[in-house]
Formats: sequence, structure tokens, C-alpha cells
Amino acid sequence: RMELQEISRRASEMRFEKRLEQQTQKEMEKKEKESKVIERRKEKEQHKVLKQQEKIRVQEQLRKEREMRAQQIIEARNR
Repeated sequence: RMELQEISRRASEMRFEKRLEQQTQKEMEKKEKESKVIERRKEKEQHKVLKQQEKIRVQEQLRKEREMRAQQIIEARNR
């Protein structure tokens, strides 16, 4: 009689431990997924910033080229 109760108790403990383990595993997977989402957002944001910086650099370069051409035209007229 005592053995059956002991076996039943152990089986209950094992089921509880298994559920706890599965729950812990799910929580870890959820945190990992959230971490990946955050990482992707950071990468996207960084890419966006780099793209904007490149756009500004190109615009600045074009502005300098226009100024140089304008300066050359002015100098040519003055000759």
C-alpha cells in the first residue's frame, strides 16, 4: 500500500518537474525571440541612419561641385 502511494507521489513530482521544465523552456524561447526582434530593430535603425548620412554626404558633394562650377564660370567671365 505504501509503495503505491510513494510511486504515485513520485509520478506527480515528475509530472510537475516536467511541466516546470517546459514552462521554463518556453520562457527562454520567448526571451530569445524578443531579443532577436530588438536586435533586428536596432539593425534596421542603424541602416536607416547610415543611409541618411550617405544621402547627406552625396548632397554636400553635389553642392560643392555646383559651387566649384559656378566659381569657374565667374572666373571665366572675369577674364
